[in-house]
Amino acid sequence: MSHFDLSMVVTIALGLILMVLTDNRPFAITLATLVILVTIIWTIQKKVAVTQSKNHDKTKGV
Repeated sequence: MSHFDLSMVVTIALGLILMVLTDNRPFAITLATLVILVTIIWTIQKKVAVTQSKNHDKTKGV
């Protein structure tokens, strides 16, 4: 992928903030992993919604 979408920027920013604010590195890594997983799920849901709306438009003949 050659572009950054909002979810990537949010993930990178939250990961950096967690690493700076916490002295407990394993805890920060765990939280960053959870943020990445939530971001991936959020991105997939957005893409599925767009695909479904495009398919819905095609079936209506729009």
